[in-house]
Order: sequence, then structure tokens, then C-alpha cells
Amino acid sequence: MDFVSDIASSPESPKQDSAFIAFRYRNFRWMWSASLLSSSGSWLQMVAVPYVIYTITGSGAWLGFAGFLPKPYSLEHFDSVMRAALAS
Repeated sequence: MDFVSDIASSPESPKQDSAFIAFRYRNFRWMWSASLLSSSGSWLQMVAVPYVIYTITGSGAWLGFAGFLPKPYSLEHFDSVMRAALAS
């Protein structure tokens, strides 16, 4: 119990009430920034792909079909199906 109180009262320990104390560390800032950028890109793709599919087809059925495909393959599969449909 004495060890814990020594750590809590040491002068070099960070304040307990600071929510952004981790941003003092460069590596954490890099990791947080990269995570924010990656998340933003994923969300943008989640919105843009259905928008493009609906804009091209105007069909809710194709939009629903694309929702069941794994995300990396949805545009590839959609593109190949639409090319085949336009060619015939």
C-alpha cells in the first residue's frame, strides 16, 4: 500500500484529471492522427459507394445487392455486372 501512495504523490506523475495527457507523447499523436485519417476514409467510402451505385442505376435493388457483398469487392462486382449489362 505504501508503494501506491508513493507513486501517486510523486512530483513527476501527470495530473489525474487531465483528459489529454497522452497527447504529450509524439508517438501517440502520430497514432491518433493516423487512426483519425483512416477512419475518415472508411466512413467516406461507406457513404460514397452506395451513392455512386444508386446514381448510376437508380435502383434500390442494386443498392441492396451491393450491401451484401464484402466491401472491397462491391464496386468491382458492380462494375463487371454493369459492363456486361451495357454490352448486351
